[in-house]
Amino acid sequence: RTLKTRCDGQQPCDNCLSRKRDCKYLPSRRGGARVKKNVRTISHHTGLDGKHQRECLVPNRPLELPIESFITPGAGLRHVPDAFEQGSLVLDEMSFSRLLSSLESQVSSQVTPLVRMCPSNQAILEAYYIYVHPFFPILPPPRSTPADLTVSSTDNSVPPFKPSSPLALAIAAVIALIPCAEEGDYQSVQSVMSRRKFSQYLARSAVEIIENDASDAVDPSDALAAAERDCGSRFHPEVPQEYEEVIALNLLSFYEYAQMGNLKKSKARSGQALVAALDLDLHACPEDDIDIEVKARVWWMTYIAATQAAIVSNTVPNPMLFASTVTTRNPTLRSDVLAYGAFIDAQRLLLRCTRFAGELVSAVRANADLSHLGSQMIEMDGQVERALTVAESQILQGETSTPLDLNEQVVSRALWCMSRIKLNSARIKIHRYCAFTDDPLFSGKYCDLNPRSVTQLSSTPDQSQSADKSILELLSTTIDLFPFTRDQSSTTCLTCAFSIAQTFNDLPLPNPVGQWAAEPSHLASFLSILAPRMVPSLACCAMQCTYVLAKVIERIQPTVSNADHQPVNPAIESFVTRLKLGLRSISVVFDNYALAFEALGGMRGMF
Repeated sequence: RTLKTRCDGQQPCDNCLSRKRDCKYLPSRRGGARVKKNVRTISHHTGLDGKHQRECLVPNRPLELPIESFITPGAGLRHVPDAFEQGSLVLDEMSFSRLLSSLESQVSSQVTPLVRMCPSNQAILEAYYIYVHPFFPILPPPRSTPADLTVSSTDNSVPPFKPSSPLALAIAAVIALIPCAEEGDYQSVQSVMSRRKFSQYLARSAVEIIENDASDAVDPSDALAAAERDCGSRFHPEVPQEYEEVIALNLLSFYEYAQMGNLKKSKARSGQALVAALDLDLHACPEDDIDIEVKARVWWMTYIAATQAAIVSNTVPNPMLFASTVTTRNPTLRSDVLAYGAFIDAQRLLLRCTRFAGELVSAVRANADLSHLGSQMIEMDGQVERALTVAESQILQGETSTPLDLNEQVVSRALWCMSRIKLNSARIKIHRYCAFTDDPLFSGKYCDLNPRSVTQLSSTPDQSQSADKSILELLSTTIDLFPFTRDQSSTTCLTCAFSIAQTFNDLPLPNPVGQWAAEPSHLASFLSILAPRMVPSLACCAMQCTYVLAKVIERIQPTVSNADHQPVNPAIESFVTRLKLGLRSISVVFDNYALAFEALGGMRGMF
């Protein structure tokens, strides 16, 4: 205790291991081990000790939750503790070696965890183009087909490469979450913990560099020399160094959401990126600017990250995103000049439908005037339907396993697929209230639909029934204001859910091999594990699809499982089979996301 090690009470203690100390922990009379508040709370409710707490964050354990919980903000996200929450990180050889020693100390005689590392900046850039760029194209296109140059390592005898750019660190943090192809038991607690700790180290180092740069003042007399140094120290030869922090913060926003399960930090990172982009005037780039394409990609993908954080957390986005001063044109692809614009428009419509759903909930709860909702819903539904017609009429380029090249055909395919998924999700949000009015949905603050969990939290059955009755009374007076019938909206929701499930099958997968193949790409030729998509911006849409399919199955269940043992109509059996196949497709999506991201593993567990 005098060394201020902050022992966590475990055997062995992580903090003592990282400092190569013999742990002799004695409980403090002032409160015990330094256990995080959230872990202490979970332990109090579950009765698990710290060791089992960490293990329960890794496996995929099913959660018994109502169907409505699939669409709450951050539904299914599993919180992952920060291994470096206390103290500061310094990116030097000593701290790097201590980290690797800590990872190796966890190795047992039976299991040898491996960590995916990048031996150079070029390896990091190539990994970005393979795993990130098809789904979040914020950098210029690659000059050639990228190759996976990452290495699997547990040996610290050779000093690993230490990136100095926050962008390189942010990319490396994401790539480190991908299991190593050579590892047999990549889902073991030791393996997941090794990847988690190494990845968190890189992510935190990136944040520290950004924060240190923000606090350092630049002497005006050194401005010219700094500009000259910038050209030689760029992570990407076509991207000015001052843009790297913006791009890094955008990637870290998705990292906080998908890996750490922290919606608050995710929005904070995207907010930082937006402020930095505005300071650089990326939102007002003239058409004749020599770097217009680079600036357009950075600005509009910053827009995507900021609005995505607002959508998944059901919060109001920064109004500067929609200011009249935003004049930067949409980015383009050599193979497709429309894909970026369609993707941005789809995100804008999804955000608008999300905000409409939240406002509708607030209005119903406040017993406000809802007479204007009918025309607004018709207008929004028409806009989404027209955009969806355009998106679904596009012929997708390439295949799901097409390698990335200068023409970016696989990026075009991904952008159109993501546009379809987002637009179908937006249309579900418009119609879901009419489709599922048989449930007391408006009973708490949630993403865009309020589950009946408030009745489950009631202290007595009478209170539960009273809350249920009041909610249903509100719905009965509201449903007449909707311009769609229950059957019409149910059909629309189901059509959109089927479309989402099918489009996920058309969405590309990373291609680490760099060669075209008829089958989907795998982490290695000798593995059956599909390469994970490393920017899971569609997880919320997948949960919307799951909700609709599950609600329809729940609705027709009495017809299928009849008490009289009468033969079931073959058409109904076929319909149920199609519903379950749709759920299976979405389950595969979450399996792919959870291969790398721990927080999203909770969504897979909900199945």
